[in-house]
Amino acid sequence: MHADYSDTEARKIFESVGRLSVRRGRFIVLNTWRNIDDEPIECDTLAVCDARSVAAPDDYILFNFTGPEGHLSETYRLSSLRQDRHRWHYFPAMTRDEVLLFMQFDSDIDSGGARVCFHTSFRPLTAAATTRPRQSIETRCIAVFPDHTPDTLLLDDASISAASASAIISALQHSKSWDAKGKAWLLSMAKQIRSGRKGVAEEVVRMMVEHGAKEGHHGLKGASRELKRAVRERLRPRLADIEAVVLSQAVEGDAPAAAASSSDDPVAAAVEGALTAVKHPEYWPPESALKMKERLWGEGPGAALDFILDGHKHLKRHRTHELSPEQRRTAYAMIMASDFASIATSSFALS
Repeated sequence: MHADYSDTEARKIFESVGRLSVRRGRFIVLNTWRNIDDEPIECDTLAVCDARSVAAPDDYILFNFTGPEGHLSETYRLSSLRQDRHRWHYFPAMTRDEVLLFMQFDSDIDSGGARVCFHTSFRPLTAAATTRPRQSIETRCIAVFPDHTPDTLLLDDASISAASASAIISALQHSKSWDAKGKAWLLSMAKQIRSGRKGVAEEVVRMMVEHGAKEGHHGLKGASRELKRAVRERLRPRLADIEAVVLSQAVEGDAPAAAASSSDDPVAAAVEGALTAVKHPEYWPPESALKMKERLWGEGPGAALDFILDGHKHLKRHRTHELSPEQRRTAYAMIMASDFASIATSSFALS
């Protein structure tokens, strides 16, 4: 029985996901949960606790959850000391056209409603021993209310610049999921570093900050000159780390434009592209990630791989559209042999 986010963890999500440019107001994290099976859910259904029956802070136990890749997340566990007071609700036999919506976090402490919702799964006493396993999917979204008063974000320039600096480092560390233009630019920066040119890391930081302010990335949309300067200053002590990240991320074969011109093997490009995509679900559009989970958990890893290859073909990514039927079968076999099923189930895990 848990709630997914503490106040600290929810604010980290707000500062990182989507690189939101909102500086004031209120935000909430909402959870949607639904059945993806053709049959109604009969076991391991989701139950939610009525927030009015929970005593705060007495029933809240801070808990550090460790994810499959070692990521630490600060959550709450529900104390059992007052379990007789806790009121639980669930929706029996949920069908795939029904959705349960509940609050994960609300930044407004005076909202008057539930700020978090403790939840868990359970097996009803009426469920038969041979009941089919539950198949479900959840999504989380952030809703922002910039005109809400009083301000509940409690952000200042120091916290904004710190979050933006961290976001830039994270973006560089995940540059393998950038578009072709971004990868080509990073590769050119890496070449300048290798040539011995000085000041390249500073140039990388400056351009990342300016691009973020222009395009609304890293929480910098419309940033003032003072805020951009503050972000650059925060990153100055880490220039050596940034240089190392650029060199490690910018590999010749990673730039799609370079790969398309220098590689004669579309099979290798398709294999690399599919494996890179499945390792980075955080860069998928929400609707594509949802379809990926439906294919993976509803039809199996093979159907999920077909979804990736067909999607890349239509988008003309990773030269998938160049594959002949025989080359596609070869790429498919190579990807499946590269532990695709394990990577996919870890990246697109069901909650």
